[in-house]
Amino acid sequence: MCDLESDTSIRNPGPIDWVHFHVPRATLDSLTDDAETARVKRLHCVYGTPDPTVHHLTQLILPCLNRPEMFSQLFMDSFSMMICSHLVGRYGRIRETVPQFKGGLASWQKRRVVELFQEHLDGELKLATLAEECRLSVSHFARSFRRSFGTSAHRYLILHRVEIAKSLLSETNNSLVEIAAQTGFSDQAALTRTFANVVGATPAKWRREHSRRKVFVELSKGKSLQPRE
Repeated sequence: MCDLESDTSIRNPGPIDWVHFHVPRATLDSLTDDAETARVKRLHCVYGTPDPTVHHLTQLILPCLNRPEMFSQLFMDSFSMMICSHLVGRYGRIRETVPQFKGGLASWQKRRVVELFQEHLDGELKLATLAEECRLSVSHFARSFRRSFGTSAHRYLILHRVEIAKSLLSETNNSLVEIAAQTGFSDQAALTRTFANVVGATPAKWRREHSRRKVFVELSKGKSLQPRE
């Protein structure tokens, strides 16, 4: 971890792969101001100290380096919030107790958020825009959203898109390419990957299984309607 406000030079003993995260002071200040704690003057970390949390978050974002279209703007905003919150909490040396946040979104805020998600299934909606529509700061909105919906805004959108995909798979004959476009995924591969991760089966397999169940139910209903001889 390097403080860019100081004249820092670092040398490594050998070749190394880098993934740089630039954390602006304004972002750190926004987080602490919203939490009503003292601002972080600097992040205290001995160079070379392993950080499992940052490591795992970096592994999560690695696929995006060569294929940025894989992750939406909403994902990137949420990712930034996670990184910054972790850095402040672990390396900021904040002595004040952070107030316990218990509130959620108001009913009108939840309705507005759901409307915006429906209009922007592709996820190209900034976290700041959602917060502004709810008249909240970004960090306050993120906490309120999780309190109200039980998950992050990005995860909620993913689950919502998968549910829409399920409806299209079971109720239409649309191709997977068409369904991917209708549910905001960049392509069929992105739909298949996300759907399988959430549901545990590929869209094609899920459609086959549920089509068979639908036929069985319809046949069962048909038999029950047959008059007895």
